[in-house]
Amino acid sequence: GTLSIAAATAGTAGNMQFTADEINLTGAANTITSTGPITLRPETTSQAIQLGTTDPGAGTLHFSTTELATLQNGFSGITIGRSADGTGAVDVAGVVSFNDNLTLVGGSITSNATLTNTGNAVTLTARSGNITDGDGGTAANVTAPTVTLTASGSIANSFDVTTVTNLTIDVGNNFSVRGDGTTDLTDLTVVVDPGAFTTDNTYNLANFDNLTFGTAGLTDGIDATACVGGVTACIIVDGIVWAAAAVNALNFSITADTGNLVLNDNN
Repeated sequence: GTLSIAAATAGTAGNMQFTADEINLTGAANTITSTGPITLRPETTSQAIQLGTTDPGAGTLHFSTTELATLQNGFSGITIGRSADGTGAVDVAGVVSFNDNLTLVGGSITSNATLTNTGNAVTLTARSGNITDGDGGTAANVTAPTVTLTASGSIANSFDVTTVTNLTIDVGNNFSVRGDGTTDLTDLTVVVDPGAFTTDNTYNLANFDNLTFGTAGLTDGIDATACVGGVTACIIVDGIVWAAAAVNALNFSITADTGNLVLNDNN
């Protein structure tokens, strides 16, 4: 069904949740307010979600930039999608911006335009598929200081993040994430699942200031010369260069969900 919110909706610090396969936010800018969390989610678990551009019609829960502007700054968090069981494809089809911590969740997520959340955190969760840079170029997919990318599958096509200093990557397969070339990462957390795959997987971080993972990138694969002890997969780091200055020091964590994890500095 369709849920239309035509007037100001005042909330307290409690949860606000709106569930329908079509949600229309028809009020003026900054008319939906709360200091607690808000969730906008489809009724159907497989319903597609789209942000920006024009409404594609039935079968997609769509929010235009005008609709998103009804959300006044001050929410403790904004969630779009079904966190527990959403399987529909999510498309950031047009340029959108938010003012509070954002979680965007679905089966897969494709970014065809920039999502900006200045001063706040952005979490993208692909529960059953990939997170993909749909435009294939160097334009930013996400601009925010804190970014979490979680995908059951891969993070593909050199997903571009800008102004990020705190980055978390959690994947079941490959990832390729690219920075803006000017921002120093201060916190990087990588969670991979090398034990789940029998073929080589490639993990690439590129274009982050003062962070170098060597010319070969960060590579996971069966390598008899580097992996010993009967491991099923390993991580080979072909040289890690940390920033010399303490102000640019990087806190780095890498975790294997299953299987053994071996780090080798080949330099």
